Amino acid sequence: MILVRKRTIVFIGIGLVVLAFFTCFGTLIAIGSNNKLDLEGLSIDNFRMGLSYPPLKNDRQREFSRNHMEKLNIDLVRTGISWSYIEANKGHFTWSGFDKRMQFFKENNIDILLTIGSDGPEWNVDQKTPESCTYKNVTAFEVFLWTLFTRYADYNIHKIQFGNEWPNEYQFIGTAEQYVNYSNTVYLIANETIPDMTFVLGGIATSNLRIAAAYYNYTDFYMGQTNSTAITGVALEELLASDFVKDGVARVNYVLANASYDELDLHLYDDYENWGTYVSMVKDLVPGVPIIVSEFGGPNLIWDKYTRDYQAAHLKASIETLDGIGIEEAYYFKFTQGGAIPQHRKSCLIVSTVTIKPAYYVMQAFTASKTKTNFIFYTEYSFVFVAIVSLVYLTVLVSIALTKKTLKRN
Repeated sequence: MILVRKRTIVFIGIGLVVLAFFTCFGTLIAIGSNNKLDLEGLSIDNFRMGLSYPPLKNDRQREFSRNHMEKLNIDLVRTGISWSYIEANKGHFTWSGFDKRMQFFKENNIDILLTIGSDGPEWNVDQKTPESCTYKNVTAFEVFLWTLFTRYADYNIHKIQFGNEWPNEYQFIGTAEQYVNYSNTVYLIANETIPDMTFVLGGIATSNLRIAAAYYNYTDFYMGQTNSTAITGVALEELLASDFVKDGVARVNYVLANASYDELDLHLYDDYENWGTYVSMVKDLVPGVPIIVSEFGGPNLIWDKYTRDYQAAHLKASIETLDGIGIEEAYYFKFTQGGAIPQHRKSCLIVSTVTIKPAYYVMQAFTASKTKTNFIFYTEYSFVFVAIVSLVYLTVLVSIALTKKTLKRN
């Protein structure tokens, strides 16, 4: 009996030492990663920072996002709405989930960029991809829009856009003419119901910007998202002469010339050293139109060898670049892990509710002027990790105890 108690005391003692070690270890790792970069005196002077699609699905996720947005001093969010979900059955609207989200924004004084998805309910779909469709009846789309904007006219809708990365047929399967028709429909109804909002032309992807920069001779190379080798010389000339590129350029030019919008939206990933070139090109193509960036992030796992410290350094350089290229707003994508394309699956600031990455503190240094080491904040998340270690440790102890009892019975 005494021997058993001694073993129990030893196990508990070892456990306490292990837990203390992991608490200190986790905190020191976070502080060490942060201190590798010079974060003293960082600020954003020329644009407003936001988050693109932070987790908001339920009360737990909304509280999680609210907590971190307070820590990061961010009150700007890009969120989306899907007609296919809201009116799955014609004439029957399901607002409850979106009501909670919009109320959350209103109660916490969070401004939103609302992206109207280019999808639609099955009863009104003509062509479709998983991300988009064309409509059998545009009037039905108009009814949805009037209902949507009237319902939320007094909420925090800061900006509105239709669709996402429309130059790509996967993201918008229809023609340029159809996109302009749908987008202009949203523009007109939004202006009628929420006159103070700003209408933003849906986002242009980084890959489109890169090919356009080569096409218009702003660069002499092209880097694809999924290939680490730059296309140059004869291979680039052949690519630029292809029907694929020419048709894509024509599609973009038609939309830019015929759509109604107040601002343009770009998505910028990975090669921050070229972002200024892409923005300058767009400003030359569409003079006088303000630009926002509703998605930015990186690094690209195919281009670069990933480490968390490298991601933190990449984010620091990305924000410094954005602050100097004349944009109005930028929304970081993505806040938590999940849903990103393979080359950006590690671009999140928080791996889960238990792992804060060094890049998080880089963001905080810019947005909340956190220049001093916050030992309590780091330790708070070390304790979360420790709780998991504790659970594993206790599970092992219980398993050992049950095994001994079984052996004694046998």
